[in-house]
Amino acid sequence: MPPQAAELLKAAERLLVEQGFQALSLDAVAREADQYKASVRYYFGSKAGLIAALVDSMTPGSILESTVDAAREVPPGDERVRRQLAGWRSLTEDADEMRAFFEVLPHVLRDAELQAKVAELYRLYRRTDVELFALPEGTAEQEAKALATIVSAAVDGVGEQALLDPEDIDVGAVYDVLGRMVALYLRELRAGAGDD
Repeated sequence: MPPQAAELLKAAERLLVEQGFQALSLDAVAREADQYKASVRYYFGSKAGLIAALVDSMTPGSILESTVDAAREVPPGDERVRRQLAGWRSLTEDADEMRAFFEVLPHVLRDAELQAKVAELYRLYRRTDVELFALPEGTAEQEAKALATIVSAAVDGVGEQALLDPEDIDVGAVYDVLGRMVALYLRELRAGAGDD
């Protein structure tokens, strides 16, 4: 992405975090980035295009990539689960990223194209978790997907609660418990499959 377009997206995200979705207009983004409105139109076409680019930019690709790399360094088991969840925890602890996501989410749910983009993002998260959790051979696809869906729901839910009540939510403690729950579940599946 050209630097000018990246700066416009950063400006749009700042507006989302500081003032909410209602403040997001092409004029406001241009002012926030100290650029011309024509630049916003050039790179994104319209507000819908800007929002689509924002959704794409919220994809924590670097977090996902580094998490996957760290988890793959160890064999399947408790440590791999811990490393995988550490990536999700770092996403949860990024208050600005979570706030921007929750600001744009209601609008995503009203737009079929954006909804499809975010749904594909969650499919990627689930596939990644299923791969890294290394469920035993013969685990039903539905069960594997259910486990990964619960993890994604926990990431979103903990992020939301941490934004609402940061003084009372200990994100680290929550992820420690989640990690133990997932590890225990995986051990039970492996024992049932005769992998242990």
